[in-house]
Amino acid sequence: MKEDKFYIPRNFGLVILVLFLIFNTVYTKLKWVCLIHRTAARSPGTLRTNKTDIFNNQWVGEHEITDLGISQEFLLGSLIRNHYIGKLDFISDSFRFKEITIYSVDTNATIISAYAQMAGIYPASTGPKLSTNELQYSLPDIEIHNAEDTMVNLGNNVLPQRTQLFPVTLLPPENRFWGLTNPDYCKGVMPLFMDNIKTKGKALKEKLSHDLYPILNPIMNLPSNFFQKFNNTFHLCESVLMGTLAKKNFTILKAHNVSLTHLFNVCQNYLKDDLYFVKLYDPESMILRMSMSNILNIIAGDMENVVLADNYNLDYNNFDTKQFITYAGFTIDLGAFMAFLNIAFETKVYYPQPSHVLTIELYREDDAPKIATLEDYTVIINFNQHRLLEIDLATFKDVIKDLTFEGNKINDFCGFTYYSDLYYIIAVCILSVVFLLMGVFLISLLTKKPHGGTPPEGEVPDK
Repeated sequence: MKEDKFYIPRNFGLVILVLFLIFNTVYTKLKWVCLIHRTAARSPGTLRTNKTDIFNNQWVGEHEITDLGISQEFLLGSLIRNHYIGKLDFISDSFRFKEITIYSVDTNATIISAYAQMAGIYPASTGPKLSTNELQYSLPDIEIHNAEDTMVNLGNNVLPQRTQLFPVTLLPPENRFWGLTNPDYCKGVMPLFMDNIKTKGKALKEKLSHDLYPILNPIMNLPSNFFQKFNNTFHLCESVLMGTLAKKNFTILKAHNVSLTHLFNVCQNYLKDDLYFVKLYDPESMILRMSMSNILNIIAGDMENVVLADNYNLDYNNFDTKQFITYAGFTIDLGAFMAFLNIAFETKVYYPQPSHVLTIELYREDDAPKIATLEDYTVIINFNQHRLLEIDLATFKDVIKDLTFEGNKINDFCGFTYYSDLYYIIAVCILSVVFLLMGVFLISLLTKKPHGGTPPEGEVPDK
């Protein structure tokens, strides 16, 4: 490969200054941010009863965040703080409920990831100061005679050591990707998903077997059909990736001089292909379009609300949105976002590693009129430090609208039945039974022979 050579011109500083001024005159007013991050390093999702993986590495439990994972998220939070608070002054130095919403998938690993990241954004000593007057209210009396006075004296959520607590909102499964490939939530997606497993998934497992079976079988005595089962291959590769990050010993591999680096690369490629070509692929992209419809329409709606609030100088809370949103999900959640952007805007896809983050930012152009339109706002999407997309909000919203579905379509496709629908069905069934019984009763009355009266001609009445 020919090596590229770069030369720095004498007026390089002037060029950078001009580019900087041009760049900053297009959009410098950041208005809204959404961070979607993968859960940090964790234990494998499937373990033996003694909490060991296939390589006999010991873990604390299935799908639990590790010490490394907590450190990853805390450091990510520190970077976020340096950028959005230290550099851009976009959100307050102390946590404010009216500015930030924290979403998470309903699992321990993602919830702890969300907390660890927020602890990095707002570490101890960044909260409001606790005054002497407030200190006496930090542990109120058992009998509170006037709760309102207590809250007023307590101030703005102050805690000792200026620490802060963060409310995490758990997302229902239908608002994220993986919930819609679960037969309990979306029966329409499952046939497409299963077709992928039978075709592309089979070929992928055969390739993995070709690469790893000759290496691992002499050591671990694997059954001949081991790689034909997805649970086996996923557990093996997840154990390799998570175990490598957690610096597990892999004694059984080291004793036979197996290259852990080679194993790691093979497994990472397998999981990437499984994510994008098996779980997220079908000819009409129905899996992606259905599964991403809810959350992408929520994001597009939040952006429109920001424009309205911005135009009329109103608080974002009036439009039920916040200016800074974080979302803690799984690999497949982050991958689904990137895969959807790929089919919508032909952007590049990457395999999400622990604590990788997708950043969606909304900017208002400097020269926008007082009452701006969607065209006066720019959407910028980055994956870590890689720019994926830069587009005006009007175009972004139109593409999202064209490729996603409304609630009724999703309900029909997925077969959702909410409690209100269930009550309606029960009521209809009860009324149907009542009307059926009433009809039978009326028919029986009309066809029943009368007693007494004048006998027909030719018959002698009974004496």
